[in-house]
Amino acid sequence: AQLHFQCRRRLRGHVGPRIGQSMYQTTLGILQKLHALILEPIDGRVGGFDRIVIVPQGPLSGVPFHALHDGEQFLIDRHDISMSGSAAIAIRTAQSPIRGCGTLIATVGDELAPAIDQEGLAVASLHANHRPTIHLSEGEATVERLRHVLPTVQFAHIACHARFMPQSPDRKST
Repeated sequence: AQLHFQCRRRLRGHVGPRIGQSMYQTTLGILQKLHALILEPIDGRVGGFDRIVIVPQGPLSGVPFHALHDGEQFLIDRHDISMSGSAAIAIRTAQSPIRGCGTLIATVGDELAPAIDQEGLAVASLHANHRPTIHLSEGEATVERLRHVLPTVQFAHIACHARFMPQSPDRKST
């Protein structure tokens, strides 16, 4: 709840550097407490693995495991983190043959998340050093284009902002 409060607080608008730094430190402290509660008890069992698959249940579904901090570094800096909705899906995914190659980065920013395109460029540059990378942004990242490209890649990073439209999930926003 404290972490989500900090995130909502930051999304309310631009803050000055002093308040921004204070909010960052508060958030980092919360991420360290979550790390201590969730991961430290099992660190001896998972610490030696490069990849960790997390299957969160209940309130753990809202925990940004990638961002948990041990006091020195974020979890994503020590491990490849994968999330799965269930153990069955994780097992099926692990046993599936790898299809496609390369990475798709699709980004569509808006007024509530204006830095999404910059995030996409940063992620694309990280992947471009290791594998072929396709970056679709704004008008290029259409549903039709994604349906065409997704089967041809091994990894996909899709960053956008969703809008709930109860009338129709396929309805276009105006």
